[in-house]
Amino acid sequence: MKVPFFTLPSRRRREIVRWFPVILAGVVGISACENPVIPSAYRAELPSLPPGWEEILGSPQWRVEWINPGGEIKSRETEASSVSGLDIMVEWTTPVIAYPFWPERGILPGVFRPAGALFPFDAGNRRITLSWRGGIDAWVYLCLRDAGSAGDAGNRQPHYFDWPRFRLLMEDPDIAEEVRLDPWLTDWQDLAVRTVQSGFDRRRIKPVKTQELLVTIPQSGLYLGTSPFQEPLFWEKDKPVLLPVTEKVDTYAAAGGLLRCTTGAWLWIPRE
Repeated sequence: MKVPFFTLPSRRRREIVRWFPVILAGVVGISACENPVIPSAYRAELPSLPPGWEEILGSPQWRVEWINPGGEIKSRETEASSVSGLDIMVEWTTPVIAYPFWPERGILPGVFRPAGALFPFDAGNRRITLSWRGGIDAWVYLCLRDAGSAGDAGNRQPHYFDWPRFRLLMEDPDIAEEVRLDPWLTDWQDLAVRTVQSGFDRRRIKPVKTQELLVTIPQSGLYLGTSPFQEPLFWEKDKPVLLPVTEKVDTYAAAGGLLRCTTGAWLWIPRE
């Protein structure tokens, strides 16, 4: 059963949507001298790292991305626990996303899964609080945005999406348990393309198909998957392990290097 997760405005709603930015700008302008309704800049508060990440990899750098009032994606890199001065688009629901990375270990932005948030749901007191669960929302938003820009998305734009309902859906027992425990097991990019083409269908929220790959562990120690919802795994050197793999490159990080796997092949990259 397809769930109408997008708001399909009537003519009256379209007029409201059309004039909403103008009305909002006027309200903000009138009240700017005393107490702005919506501040123009926010501080993004980054989350704590999942268990094992800092112990194995050390403190990360962060690449923070957001959409500015002109609709452009802006970015900033930091080693701090927060970033100030984010001039985000406030007229619509809009994402802030943050990718942890460790350049000295060869782990670039996008290898490990991001944290994130959605304005206005995760905002208050000029702050936007990012979380690992919020990283799913922000990622799906950007996937919908990219899928919509490739064609005529009509009302299937991410700012029309029912995000509060989507968040509740991700806790629904009808969703596969493994996906509820680790939502990154779903191919959200594929789901976004299908959603823009034919509408949202909750049945598409399922684990991506994998194959098993036999890997001989090159070094004993704890290994991290790239999802913040995965627990660290301890593997012994020369032990054969069956790993679920896809056509995309999956990464496991250890103190001594990176294990990269894909369908039919794996590679150990020792730390220099």
